[in-house]
This record gives sequence, C-alpha cells and structure tokens, in this order.
Amino acid sequence: MNLLLKSGSVRGLATLGASFAGFLVGRLALDILVQPLLKHWPKKRRNLLFNHAMSYVHAWISSVWVVSTFLTHRELWDDLGGKLGTSPGAASAQNLIAMSAGYFLYDMVDMYVRRLSWDSIGIWIHHSIVLSCFTSGVMVCKYGAYLSLTLLVELNGIFLHQRKLFLLLTPPEQHPDLLLNSISFRLNSALLLTSFIPLRFIGNWWLAWRVWKDRDVYVALSGRTGQSWCWEWVLGNTGMALINVYNIAFFRELWGSERKSIRNAKKAKKDGEKSDHLLMEDDEDL
Repeated sequence: MNLLLKSGSVRGLATLGASFAGFLVGRLALDILVQPLLKHWPKKRRNLLFNHAMSYVHAWISSVWVVSTFLTHRELWDDLGGKLGTSPGAASAQNLIAMSAGYFLYDMVDMYVRRLSWDSIGIWIHHSIVLSCFTSGVMVCKYGAYLSLTLLVELNGIFLHQRKLFLLLTPPEQHPDLLLNSISFRLNSALLLTSFIPLRFIGNWWLAWRVWKDRDVYVALSGRTGQSWCWEWVLGNTGMALINVYNIAFFRELWGSERKSIRNAKKAKKDGEKSDHLLMEDDEDL
C-alpha cells in the first residue's frame, strides 16, 4: 500500500509539473506568435488577454474532463474518497486535480510576474486554497473524486472568461455597442449569472455538506482509525467554507460590475463619449 501511494504521488506530481510546463509553454507561444500583432495595445491589456486566454483553455479542459469522468465512471458517486486511485475512474479524477493544480500554480506565477490582480486579495486567497487542497490530494493519492467535483464550477468559468475575452478583444470605444446590442455577449452574460447559482452556490454547498458528513470516510482513508478527525478532513472543511464565502463575495462583485458596466454603457451611448476606461478598470479582476 505504501508503495502504491508513493508511485501514485510521483505520477501525480509529474502530471502537476507537466501541466504547469504546458500552460507556461502556451503562454510563451502567445508572447511569440500573437504579441507582435498586438504591439499597439497597452501592455496591461495584452497581459490580461493572454492570462484569460489560458484560463479559458483550462476551463474547457476541466469541464469536459470532470463531466466525462463522472458520466463514464458512475461508481465515483459512491466512492468520493477515491480508494487510493486504483480504479480507472479514481485515477482519472486524480489526474484531473493534478492537472488543475499545475494550472493554478502557473496562474499565480503569471499574475505575480505580470503584476495582475495584485490588489485583489480574494483571487489570491482562492488560488492558494485550491492549490493547497489539490496538491494535498495529489500527495496522498486520495480524495480525487471530492476535489475533482469542485471543478464543475469551471463550466461557469467558461462564460466568465468568455465575457472578459469579449471585452478585451473589442475596442474600448465600441464597448457600449457590445454591452447593449450584441446578442452573443448578452446571452453569455445571462448564462454566466444563471449558471453561477447551481454550479458555484448549490454545487459547492452540497460538497461542503458531503465533506462534513463523510468524516468517517476521511478518517478511514487517512489510516487513523479510532480518531474522531484527521487533518485532511479539517483542510477539506476549511477550504470549502472559505471558497463558499468567496463565491458570495464574487457573485456580488460580478453582479455589481455587470450593472455598473451597462449603466456606464448607456450613459456613454447617450452622451456619445468614447471612454477608454468604461470597462477595463471596473472589470479587471473578473
């Protein structure tokens, strides 16, 4: 069993490292191939575009992976602990959280190096919690199904990053038309807000309840039989509680930004203004 855990940890860390390298190479490819085409853009806007592009890629990969895993391996719903990753479904879940851990590590490095979201403590806390929980799951080769289910929120993340890409790829002076007249943008915004509730609120609250309820499962998988708790269970509960608080604050910020952006767009449309700061500053961290 110890040998299985050790080999699983090595594979998981290798997947994490490969994921980090893959996203880093993708970012460098954007610098080499796309940046020359956008050399007239402000540096910060260009960095935001590339950062959201890589996040958009991760959102699609994670969404397809987690949905296909739980549809193909229905037994995972009865085995959220993962049983050491020996079954194909549990192994797929473990690989998914390792890949995502690599992405979140890359994203934190990219934001730090490019000086993005430095004043948004919420996103740094969120990434730190996710990276801690996912890396712990990779190291102990357990809890993969629990952790991978949290990535269902990336279905909502697809619309979130699409929204930002819409705004970044549209010249600032055309933002009023985009917000008020673009059917695709308004549909994306509607899907973003409506999917937020079932995916980020209800889904994460249900997972938080399952983690709390399944204390005995965590204790049994930790090998500390006879104890009433284990550090993995405490970390899981703390992480889910903090993420749920973050989601409430994030939804308020997103809803407020959406309303403010539309209000500013109507004003700019009415006044015939061309403001370069209509949306870029209000939406920077969303």
